[in-house]
This record gives sequence, C-alpha cells and structure tokens, in this order.
Amino acid sequence: MFGGRLLLGVGAIGAAVVLSGCIVFKVEPVAVQNQTLGSVHVTIVACASRSSGSPSQPMGSCPRTGNSGADVRDGDVVQVLLAFRIPNGSTAPNTFSSSSTGPTNPGPQLNFAKSATYTSELQRLNPAPEGFRWVGYISQAFTYQPSGEQNFTASLDFGLPAGRGGHPFGGPFAWRPVVGARRLTDLTHASDPVNCTPISDLGSDATAPGTAPGASWICIDDPDPTAVDSFFLLRTRDAAILRGAKAKVRAGKTARLKFLFQYAGPASPAAFTFSANTDGIPDSTNISPRTYTPFGDSIKTVTVSFKVPKSTHKGTYTITLRARLPDGETRSGAGKLKVLKPKKH
Repeated sequence: MFGGRLLLGVGAIGAAVVLSGCIVFKVEPVAVQNQTLGSVHVTIVACASRSSGSPSQPMGSCPRTGNSGADVRDGDVVQVLLAFRIPNGSTAPNTFSSSSTGPTNPGPQLNFAKSATYTSELQRLNPAPEGFRWVGYISQAFTYQPSGEQNFTASLDFGLPAGRGGHPFGGPFAWRPVVGARRLTDLTHASDPVNCTPISDLGSDATAPGTAPGASWICIDDPDPTAVDSFFLLRTRDAAILRGAKAKVRAGKTARLKFLFQYAGPASPAAFTFSANTDGIPDSTNISPRTYTPFGDSIKTVTVSFKVPKSTHKGTYTITLRARLPDGETRSGAGKLKVLKPKKH
C-alpha cells in the first residue's frame, strides 16, 4: 500500500480507491501526554483495506473494508486524507510525516500538510460540536502497488488548550481521528481542493463515497458512521499559578503574598519546586511550601515572604512565583506588591 514507484517526483506511499477509499485504521489510535504537563502525542496506524473474500491479501494490509466497501486497486494514483476533531484552543502542526511504513519500511514516507478545503468539508458535512473543531491534512500523491508497503504509522502533537481565566486545562482531552482517501486521474491534480460531497443515493455525510469527472473520494473511510461523533478521551495534567495575588507593605517591614497554585489531573509523578522573583527588591525570600506534589485536582496556597528594606522606593512591584518540575517544565504567575513609605517616628 505505502510503497512503490515514484510519481512525478513525489513520495511513493499511500492507499488506493476503487470507488473512493480503501483505507482503514489498523489498530486503535492512541494518545499520551508528553512529559508531565506537555502536549498530547497522538499515534495512528492506517492500512490498505482488503475484503475477506479478496483474492489478494498483501502482507501488512487489513482484511476488512471501510465505509467505501471497496478493495484497493493496483496502479491507482491517490492521496491519503487524515483529520482530527480536537478542542478549540488546541494547537495543531501545519505539517507532519509518517514515521514508518509496513511491513518492511523500505523508503519514502507520507508527508501531510494542512488542507483548508478538507477541514471545511468535514465541518460542512459532519459538523464538530460546540467547543471543538476539525483540522484536516492531505498527503502527497503516489501510486498504489500491492507489492509495496501496505500501512503507515504517523504521530503528531496537539497543544493543550488554555484554561479559562488563567486556570489550568481541566481535561480530559477529547479527540477523534478519521481517515480517508481520494483517487486522481489525468484530469485532476494533487493541489485541487478536496471535495467530500457523497453520491446522493449513498448518504449525506463524509462517510459516504463520492465521484466526479477525473476523481473519486471518501473523506471518512474509517471509523464507521456510528462512531464518527464519538471521542477518544485522554486524562491530562496541567497546572497554573492563578491571578490576583496582591499585598501592601511599608518599607522596612515584611511583605507576604499568598499565591494560589492550581493543579488539574491525575497525580503528578514528581514534585513542583517554587521560586520567586521580587522585582529587584534586595532581600532574601522565604517560600512556604518550598515543594508540593499534587495527588490529583487541588489548589495550594503558596506564601512568598521577605523583608522590604527601608530604602525601597514607594510604588507597585511585580512579584513572580514559578513552579518547576524536575524535567524543566515550568508555570509562572505574577502578583502585585504595593510598597508604602516607612512610618515617621
């Protein structure tokens, strides 16, 4: 499926369509969170589909067909369509490539780029619910050969959405991948807009195949229509130092700012260590607690205290608290300290 001869100088990897598809997920897509508070790392494995009664079952292909109900066909020029429904606010890469092809991984990889037309077609035919959006990708064109590679593995990272009002993202991270393909002929080009309109008597959404002069397609060959609106869920970890810490102090006295550190998600595998920047006020700083290991959703008060020298000019100073994990991940938040003139005696 994903190997063979080069076509017009582009990578020779992919799936084929008879009417419009023939590509399915080989195993259930998976996601993990990078580091402790990092982005969501998604991995998919997709393969050429073959019906159980097909006379040819190339090694590495999948013995089932997708929504198109079609077998792959030798010599088709195709592009793979891959899309993800993710939360609003989650960042997505503009491009990514497959990491391997199967079963032998001999050569060029699939290279995916964002497709505005594929994205808009999915939203038109299978609208994302409120709070979510589609992001669609399309591969380079290639020629399918049964003697070539039959599956590919690809991974990409989606950033966690920002929490509301400075709070951490509460999770879980909900996502849905879909895979499809389109077939090209001499009348069409790899740069043409993606069309997901189905044949009218076969359905009304992107899980039904479509055809036009010079091309055929199925924008969602997998999963089946009953699963498209469902989500995979990943419990995520996030943290934030909430806004609003403030205090006032007379020069020569001890300042105390109480910050709120909020953690969201399952237990942290490591402790956060707190440090503070006192905006140039030259005095030692005490922080209590100095470290904190959350065992789940929680809010912890962290007190930053230090003596403000009498020579400190009156004004408002920014005090920054940082929470750092051993792997280098940090969260920070600022508070305001108003310094008054020392009392006259």
